[in-house]
Amino acid sequence: MAATGQCEAAADSYEQLLRDAPDDDELLAGYGTVLRTLGRKKDAEATFRKALAANPGNVRAICFFAEEAATEGKHEESEKLGRIEDAERRDREQ
Repeated sequence: MAATGQCEAAADSYEQLLRDAPDDDELLAGYGTVLRTLGRKKDAEATFRKALAANPGNVRAICFFAEEAATEGKHEESEKLGRIEDAERRDREQ
């Protein structure tokens, strides 16, 4: 119960921050993660899509779609997204 309350509070915080920075891909990805945790999958997907629109290399958004593809049995797509995610992580480390 407390964890759900904390996630709801986090979602409220992200919504406030996104009012000032609606195209911030890191904020969007964080918000998407919270929405997913709350079980709001469609809202999370839409938010991760916005994060990718703002930055096609956003690792959390790519990871979300890779996991969704794997869950849906789309293993080839999941592997492709996983390779993109790995490449983006390597680029960030350099």
